[in-house]
Amino acid sequence: MMSNGCSHESTIQQVTPSAKGCEECLKMGSYWVHLRLCRSCGHVGCCDDSPNRFPAQWDPKLGIHVT
Repeated sequence: MMSNGCSHESTIQQVTPSAKGCEECLKMGSYWVHLRLCRSCGHVGCCDDSPNRFPAQWDPKLGIHVT
């Protein structure tokens, strides 16, 4: 039997974005292609198509980032 929904669905909440763009790209003066908002903590990062690919570099100890 298949389960309904995602196991991380309970972590989705209303969040305040942490920045007006990718936090890491802004700090280094770089650019991004698309932005991703973590719906569990509010972190704003760039997508995997962006030059710096920050979502792929997130520390796994932080847990899942629901976008």
